[in-house]
Amino acid sequence: MWRLGIRGATFFTPKNRLLSGILGNKKFFSKKPDGLRERLLKSGSAKPLVDESCVSRAKVVPPANTRALLRGKVVEACDLAGRSASIGWSYVRLDDPPSPQIDLLNPLENESTEISQLLAKIEKMERE
Repeated sequence: MWRLGIRGATFFTPKNRLLSGILGNKKFFSKKPDGLRERLLKSGSAKPLVDESCVSRAKVVPPANTRALLRGKVVEACDLAGRSASIGWSYVRLDDPPSPQIDLLNPLENESTEISQLLAKIEKMERE
């Protein structure tokens, strides 16, 4: 349980009370279908902000106004061309053949000359 200790006194946090009432002695966070999110929804202690179709779509379609769109384009191009790449939150790098890393430092960047050139290179390899 989460506790706040102040000079020997123990106070349970409101979050602790809520979660303990819903989960009992189970772990607060779980990847299982009966994890925290599902239990909170089932108990009425939380309400979904978007419907499940939006959640399902977001799992496979990157937001159009962020660097996730650029990463997604590289993933798709590599998949079609049978190439591998290293992709992180803020960079992409074609591994096959090895290419310099392209940094995507701005989370709201959705256009990049370097990515466009990389995509053209990958597309050319697909046709070879």
